[in-house]
Amino acid sequence: MGRIHGANVVSEGLVFYIDAANPKSYISGSSDIINLKDKNITGSINNTLDFNSNNNGYWEFTGTQTANFGVLPSSMKPNLTSESITFSFWIRLTNLPASSATFYGVFSNDGTEGTKYYGINFNLNYEGKIGYRLGQGDGGGIDNRKGWNTSNVILTLNKWHNQTVIIDSVTSSPTYYIDGSLYEGTFTTTGNGTSIAYTTTDSSPQPGILGEYGISGDPGEQLYADLSSMSIYNRSLSSKEVQQNYKALKGRFIN
Repeated sequence: MGRIHGANVVSEGLVFYIDAANPKSYISGSSDIINLKDKNITGSINNTLDFNSNNNGYWEFTGTQTANFGVLPSSMKPNLTSESITFSFWIRLTNLPASSATFYGVFSNDGTEGTKYYGINFNLNYEGKIGYRLGQGDGGGIDNRKGWNTSNVILTLNKWHNQTVIIDSVTSSPTYYIDGSLYEGTFTTTGNGTSIAYTTTDSSPQPGILGEYGISGDPGEQLYADLSSMSIYNRSLSSKEVQQNYKALKGRFIN
């Protein structure tokens, strides 16, 4: 465990960390968002991304903005047959998708190569439930992905929440935390893909995109939410570590 720029955030295994409140990650009016763990991984903002100084600072996504972090290094693309991943963020939903067929993207490195999916995508469905989709499969569509998982955790509109998802390489099962507490409810998983490799040897690797449900850029799949910080680990965090991260930042959002 360790400290990152003053916040008592777990540092072991941390490969991606952005924070709107940290001027080393973002300066209001800037066209870039910088990964504090590797400053070579910089997200180029598409369209104007408004910054709000309340809560020490957050970005306002209104359905048109994204940040492109380029082709991600292998440290951010674990092979989930042997490695785990933890994904965590502070978010306040301001709108919901209009239909059950639409998702809002939080972060994506998900694409297609021929008839195969690969990569990972964290998203919110039309009810405000967090989930992810995971390649690779042997064809297009949900059933041919290795994992397509949606929790029944519903994020309340216009309220700050901390959401953490752990995908464990040992159990191949997700663990969800909401506001630092283990979610013990149900979730839905589909997909019959033959591999859970996150890395790929394709000829056109896809970038990491903040604020979009995939790399296609389909209308309606961009995020409507306030987003303050995001972290990605190449290992499973313990419940104690999830609690530590939650307590480190909750004072900015929850009084």
